[in-house]
Amino acid sequence: MKKLTATLLCGMLTFCTVACGSTSGGNSSNLSTNSSSGDLNQNTAETGDTTGGAEDYFSWDENSHSWVPSSTKPEITTITYWSDAAAEEEIRTKQVEKFNSTIGQQYGIKMELTYFGGDYHDTVKTAAQSGSLPEIVKQDSKWLLDLIDGGCLIPYEDMPGSEELIAKYSGSLSPQSQIINGKTYTLPGSLTTYGFVINRTLWEKAGLSVDDYPKTWDDVVEKAEYITKNVDGAYGLAISSTLWTVSSWYTFGLGESIGHYGYDWNNKKFAYSDYDEFVKDVDKLCDEGCVVPGWTALDADGARAAFATGNVAMIGGASFDCAAYNNTYPCDFDWDVIEMPKLVSSKIDGKRFGLVTNLACVCNTAAESEEKLAKTLKCIELLYSDESFAELYSAGLYIPFRKEAIELGTTPELKNYDKWATWDEMFYMPMVPDNYITFEGKAYRQVMVDAWANPGIDDVDALMADVDERYNAALEEARKENGDVIDLYVIPDGTSPEKGK
Repeated sequence: MKKLTATLLCGMLTFCTVACGSTSGGNSSNLSTNSSSGDLNQNTAETGDTTGGAEDYFSWDENSHSWVPSSTKPEITTITYWSDAAAEEEIRTKQVEKFNSTIGQQYGIKMELTYFGGDYHDTVKTAAQSGSLPEIVKQDSKWLLDLIDGGCLIPYEDMPGSEELIAKYSGSLSPQSQIINGKTYTLPGSLTTYGFVINRTLWEKAGLSVDDYPKTWDDVVEKAEYITKNVDGAYGLAISSTLWTVSSWYTFGLGESIGHYGYDWNNKKFAYSDYDEFVKDVDKLCDEGCVVPGWTALDADGARAAFATGNVAMIGGASFDCAAYNNTYPCDFDWDVIEMPKLVSSKIDGKRFGLVTNLACVCNTAAESEEKLAKTLKCIELLYSDESFAELYSAGLYIPFRKEAIELGTTPELKNYDKWATWDEMFYMPMVPDNYITFEGKAYRQVMVDAWANPGIDDVDALMADVDERYNAALEEARKENGDVIDLYVIPDGTSPEKGK
């Protein structure tokens, strides 16, 4: 059963409001802390500044609220960034080393990185309670609103000179995701995109060609049935009973057919029954034996491994699966990635859906002085720079939110990576108010999985109508206490899930 976001950290917010009022920084370490300092010795493109000698030093002028040239080497201030994205540590460490030996020397900044394991979420909450947060933390939606309410985070607008950085994301920021209470508390860093993975070798073995790739879910059903019937030991589709795969492999990508991914922002209601066609199609394939056997016992890796055997024709997927099929479960056959097939009952000609991962939040420990805020902004600019994200993209770690970063990088040497990172129009999925509701019974993904496990018997229409009824009843109850907040969950002005809009 879901709990209200507003009470997610109820045990700590009273104390957090007091503790976060402190501006004393902290740097409790876990796993690793990386920093470097050195002489001015190279040019850098991160902020457009060049370095070369003492005449390139800068000091903060409180009167003009800006950096001014100085002949004196500035005093060093340490700015610390906490993150749980350990996969990026090696590349980020090199970026920070370069920053510290160039821009850091110019402006008096020593940036430090601390990477955490699975305890990151609790570590940030504990630091918020004790007033020992660093200057910058990697954003986590689980605590974002609570730390803002507790006064632990400050908006980007509080950093002097941040207007140019924020402007780069104009028109792409969503209420309750990046914009809270009218202020910017984080910015997009990377994207997860969605698609449909095809076993091309098996496809051709069945006498099919690229021209036969499915364009609709009617096509998916038809081809899955055909391949299962005509190729010994083959199955048309792979699914998993792990609930997040239902959304990440299927329903998120299908958003381009219905204009949302469960919550209809236009009508301000949950509408999971818009997925009825998809649920029925998978139910039919399960009933006919066209889905990989034993799927109810398969987690995500089990389903990936089943596809990697070469005996499964199709599986939904997300951009993070690319590494799995290249490295973890390498496919020794030819495979392809296409756009998610449309529902025949499609309501719109939709853009591709992409889930935004926000990058960094600024803690109130950075607000000890205007100068420290300005120095923190320099570190934020490094983290978000197109050059930095181009390196991460080239290493196959992320699909950057900004296409400019993709264009600066090189396509990773991972088969089909470019298929996940190429699009004409992208709809950045806004937040939905599901954390504000408490309902009885099963969540929508569990209802879908249970129907597939009992194929050809359950009334899908009735099941999904019941999901909508329960979710929307809970939503109406939540409106009584949090209606003003729930109404903030909208599609940003100037954006639309429909192509060409």
